[in-house]
Amino acid sequence: MKIAFCCTASQDYLEKYDRCYKSHIAYCEKFNIDYKLDDEPLKEGQTRAEWYWRKLSSTLPYFEDYDYVVVIDIDIEITNKTPDIRSIIDDNSIFYANGISKRPNSGFLIIKTDDVGKKFIEEVLESRGTKVGKGFGAPGENGHVIKYLHFNPIKTKEISSLWNNTDPNKINEAYLLHYTN
Repeated sequence: MKIAFCCTASQDYLEKYDRCYKSHIAYCEKFNIDYKLDDEPLKEGQTRAEWYWRKLSSTLPYFEDYDYVVVIDIDIEITNKTPDIRSIIDDNSIFYANGISKRPNSGFLIIKTDDVGKKFIEEVLESRGTKVGKGFGAPGENGHVIKYLHFNPIKTKEISSLWNNTDPNKINEAYLLHYTN
């Protein structure tokens, strides 16, 4: 099973979250996973919000050569107790963990590079600029991810929040610490 971890980060965030970045590299080396970092500067006229959307679009080039792509935010630290990601992958196509809001959090997503996974990425990207509606609001692309997963539950699986922990009370047991909150 060939897996690519995909992360996008501006230079200032790369410096701010250097500890997290180093944890990504160490984890990927430990489990023979490829790490892909998109840290290309924004183009003239783009706002910081572009980083939210780039984390999804940056996975598409890897759909040909990998079985799974993993979206991981730069502000996520992978702890030493994190098992091999392969241990939670089954026949589903999209794996997500709920954040502190009890809704899917797009900071960590496992996406199978099949038709379902590709449709997910493409439809969320196509929804950019549209309102997500009541109950789906969240910063950046996350509201669109929440809405998509709500209306398209086929081949999706909620995984333990330990894989994208945003709860300070679970810091000692978490696999991934997401410093979003």
